[in-house]
Amino acid sequence: MSRKLHSLLPGSRYLGLDRYFRDLTDPEHQQVLGLDHINFDIPSALNWEAWRSSIQHILNGTEDTYTPCLSCPDDEKLPAKVLTVHPSVQVPETNMKVLILDGFLVLNDEWTSRLCDLKFYFTLTKEQCLLRRDLRNYDPPDVPGYFEECVWPEHERMKALSIQLNPDMVLVDGNRDCVENLDIMLTILKAKC
Repeated sequence: MSRKLHSLLPGSRYLGLDRYFRDLTDPEHQQVLGLDHINFDIPSALNWEAWRSSIQHILNGTEDTYTPCLSCPDDEKLPAKVLTVHPSVQVPETNMKVLILDGFLVLNDEWTSRLCDLKFYFTLTKEQCLLRRDLRNYDPPDVPGYFEECVWPEHERMKALSIQLNPDMVLVDGNRDCVENLDIMLTILKAKC
């Protein structure tokens, strides 16, 4: 939805957190006991210094030289389902500069959170989360047991922390129709303009 919102707002910028995972050999990574796999679902799996630097470059209008360590093949393309989504509310006409920050831990980072004027958190059921995970290609791929051991417990823990850190955040039901969710975001954005 964030990339769709970006496609609708001329002049907006998009930054996805998935491009900021640490290199696989980075000593900051934590292994999951018993699974022989890196835990990619905790804050230490991400290069927050590079993330913050990229945001600062965008806000300052300077060139960002960050190069992702891991490939993110799904990062740039919009899913076919989202391409066909068109809002039923009018897209706000604004000269306001909009930076869309997208990622599963964006609102868990206090520095990033303080910069945000609007905050949306898409809620998912365990089943939706597993389905979305099955549709994506991860490198390295998930090992058996990783979802139950790490992904879902960390999702719930990080969601609770996001809610605690961001009382002004809007919870958006990921179970709802895409058009309805897009309309909610655009309506709130329009009120802010």
